[in-house]
Amino acid sequence: MQVMSNAKKRVAGVTEKTVSGWIRSGEPFERRVGDGLTLTFRAGYTAPVWRLRYRFAKTPRVMVLGSKKNLSLAEARATANKLLAGITANGRDPATEVRENTQADLVKIQAARAGAYTVSALLDDFIKQYTMKVKKIRGADGKLAAEPFEPEPEGKP
Repeated sequence: MQVMSNAKKRVAGVTEKTVSGWIRSGEPFERRVGDGLTLTFRAGYTAPVWRLRYRFAKTPRVMVLGSKKNLSLAEARATANKLLAGITANGRDPATEVRENTQADLVKIQAARAGAYTVSALLDDFIKQYTMKVKKIRGADGKLAAEPFEPEPEGKP
């Protein structure tokens, strides 16, 4: 008896129409589509999610590909096939590659934000350039009077 790996199994007859029927039922489900691709809809989910089940270094792994709103059946299958081909071609775990790419993107975003003009800096500049500080003093008649004055230079207490 020949044993097929999880990635080689095909579920016959799964089409976009079949998937729409699963979703319309409104019941939670997890259905195999084939080649390790599953469509999962659980209580609390807003939309069904495509998942790829595979083995890497003899360890079962699950990777979320995206929601049904963003990926059609054909796109999910193409993405799954591309990721599975990458495992055999370069011997790297696709989940690790996606995580590394995401972390690299976050580093780029944080570097861009480091030199960004923040709201706090904008307000400081506005106060320095366009407003006068008001010093409250008591006049001869005992009433409070406002007297404009220049702010002290920075660095002096």
